[in-house]
Amino acid sequence: MKRFNVIIATILYANISLANIIYTDIPDASLTSSNPIDIDFDGTGAPEFTFEDQSFGGGRLEPSVWFNPDAGFVMVSAAEWDNIKGLSHGTPIDANSDFLNNGVDGWIDPFWAVTPFPSGSDTYIGAQFKLGSNIHFGWIRVYWDGNGTFTVKDFAYEDTPNMGINAGSNTVANIL
Repeated sequence: MKRFNVIIATILYANISLANIIYTDIPDASLTSSNPIDIDFDGTGAPEFTFEDQSFGGGRLEPSVWFNPDAGFVMVSAAEWDNIKGLSHGTPIDANSDFLNNGVDGWIDPFWAVTPFPSGSDTYIGAQFKLGSNIHFGWIRVYWDGNGTFTVKDFAYEDTPNMGINAGSNTVANIL
């Protein structure tokens, strides 16, 4: 039994040592029609994602996000491939998540969506993107009131390529 415990402890330690979550707490940033919000996961000054208002002057803010073809978000379903899915704290974000992007944009609660984005509380968006030639997974915590206030609060990613992260995890201890 003692040998079994040592083996389990060794495996857990090895997995913990591989994980390295890069967490970024930003001052809450509210989206406006003239103020896009850049998400620069790795801090290089070149954002991986940009949230913008795409209401086209229609009065109600319609948050959308632009990204390159090597990136994407967890989406609602294949039928709603451009409708970003809101995730709850602790939801795994990894290669098995529904990254159903068809293009280079995604929308928060668009007028044509059947499934609304959660509103009235903090929600997580699952992200996938490349740094160099490596795929990484991360999350962005946002608040959407459903009627014009969209705020980005913080974000994090796993800097070990192809390793998943749980929504809201900002330390290695949170992913175990």
